[in-house]
Amino acid sequence: MKPHFLPCIILTITMSLLLCNCSEDRIRGNLFLIKEFPHTINLKGSSITEVSDDFYPLQLGIKDSILIFCDWENSPHFHLYKIPEFEFIASFGKRGRGPSELIDPVFWGQTGNSESNKIWIYQLNARILSLLDIDKTINASELITLREVILPYEILDAVNIIAAADDVYIGTGVDVAGDFFIYNALTGEFKWKEFYMDYDKKFSEELIKNQGLLHEYKRGIIKIKPDNSRFVKAYIYAPVIDIFNIEGSLDFTIMLKDYKTPSLSGEMFDMSTMVYYENVFLSNDYIYALSRNCNFEEYSMNECNNAEIHVYNWKGEPVCNYRLNEGIAPIAPFVVDEKNKKIYTVNPKSDEDFFSLFDLDNTVLFKQ
Repeated sequence: MKPHFLPCIILTITMSLLLCNCSEDRIRGNLFLIKEFPHTINLKGSSITEVSDDFYPLQLGIKDSILIFCDWENSPHFHLYKIPEFEFIASFGKRGRGPSELIDPVFWGQTGNSESNKIWIYQLNARILSLLDIDKTINASELITLREVILPYEILDAVNIIAAADDVYIGTGVDVAGDFFIYNALTGEFKWKEFYMDYDKKFSEELIKNQGLLHEYKRGIIKIKPDNSRFVKAYIYAPVIDIFNIEGSLDFTIMLKDYKTPSLSGEMFDMSTMVYYENVFLSNDYIYALSRNCNFEEYSMNECNNAEIHVYNWKGEPVCNYRLNEGIAPIAPFVVDEKNKKIYTVNPKSDEDFFSLFDLDNTVLFKQ
């Protein structure tokens, strides 16, 4: 399927995936205000022509030398390539409800924390989160599931789900009741964490008066550190990243100083509203946060052509700002290949050209 997206459809998909409802607010504690990055590096993308253009992924993942593409809409849903040469490995996950089929799968990039190749996938309508063995699936030509949990109805319409520990799952997404939920499948305990209050008291009071705007403002994405010791929630309408320990307590917050809060136009944010952290990629050393670096009007017109990737360490310190010379697709699909010193993105430039890579060799993170 070729990427023919109308701007309004792009916006609707992204918004509906990560829309949040409100609860009681809490005030953040340990805050790192970022005034500037010590290094700003301009990166020029090059097209990846070796990857097939017969599918269109909205999510990417990486496990060692395997690049994992997830195409939500088209069957099969998953496509694997060996990097850095982009050698095709296999496709799997046909659409359906059979034993070797998937229905509405999403993949937030979480892999099994072991030497073998495993990934966590979530089937939306079935509320099933599964740990899939990639190697055994390829060899057996059927889905080999190592662990599976059916999440309770209390998750509402959450779609962004991660496995935090044995039998413990965390998620957020559409029509939710807090920043995220924590579910213990062994004990059956389930709870929502309340939303955090913004530091701008006047703006927060404006949002509380309009619950619809508050829900929209609180949209964000959750990702887990590869060693499973922490997870983060990053926000779209504020350059804010909350870092939590695995029990769900807030360790600290990273926030850009003097950012522009959304402007209100009646019952909506106006078109000058900035779009910030739509996606993050986590390694054991760094937090890579992709900022749209554009306003709402440019985003709705698919004209965000200079995305930025802000890099922080796990102490909350800014490391560098990578400025890309092009945009990125809806849901901001990107991964960082620290071994081969590359960033891979999906960016539909034409029907035959919508995969890009950026070389990080000899930049501040990977100097020889």
